[in-house]
Amino acid sequence: MRPAPRPEPDARRRAEGLMLGASAGASAAWSLRQHRSSECLNPQAVLVHAAQSCLKHRRFVANDLISRLRSDDTGLHGQDRGSLRSMEVSMPKASQTFIVAVAPVCLRTMGRSRSAQRDLHSLGLAFQQTPADVEALEVTGRFIGRALLGYGRRIVFEPITWIGGDDCVAWAAGGGSLPKECRGSLASAIAQARAVSLRESRWPVAARALKAARAEPSAFVLAGMLLGAMYGPRSFSPLPPNARALAALAEGLLQSSPIDMASLSGRSRSR
Repeated sequence: MRPAPRPEPDARRRAEGLMLGASAGASAAWSLRQHRSSECLNPQAVLVHAAQSCLKHRRFVANDLISRLRSDDTGLHGQDRGSLRSMEVSMPKASQTFIVAVAPVCLRTMGRSRSAQRDLHSLGLAFQQTPADVEALEVTGRFIGRALLGYGRRIVFEPITWIGGDDCVAWAAGGGSLPKECRGSLASAIAQARAVSLRESRWPVAARALKAARAEPSAFVLAGMLLGAMYGPRSFSPLPPNARALAALAEGLLQSSPIDMASLSGRSRSR
């Protein structure tokens, strides 16, 4: 059995990896879509606007993110800026790649799990997700939060007891096998992303495995974020053209977070 790779010891590199993973995962998910709705959100625009919004307000403000997407010609694939006039039309359930916004939210609330859960709940509501998928976003934040703090994958994916919520989310949080009725849900994507992230540390290999398994599009985004947060930019080769811009956003978000950077410097938590 291969030894488990050590997590990235530098918090800044983990933050950079998280943003890179969100972008890479979204690109992979988008390339696999066979029926691209003209209403599908551009995940790269969502990622950048979410980060810039968090930097401006020093917290996540859902209405500001929506406003930024409304005024951006690139916010939707194939539509103009008038396409986001009503929430009912503008935030379709068909595209779950909006979850790239989880990356800047988790960076902004690094080390504060309750704040992250609150902001991810708001994110899910803003994009009109089902109650179960909103819960799944909150679980995602818990896993990513552990990775950002420098823990190895055994601790990152330690089971979470999820009481009083959706059964599929509870199974995904606890690391159990999901029944067939959970297919297509964000909880199913969490299970798929967790499975590949427990086996692989390099994004290209993980992406091929997800494609072979016909994973949910959102599983690509989740796996990219998890691998990036655990192993930093070394998971991604070659680096994408937007790597430098994403690194700058990650640095800004990390500096604006309440976490004590000195306490994370060079720390190894590879258990």
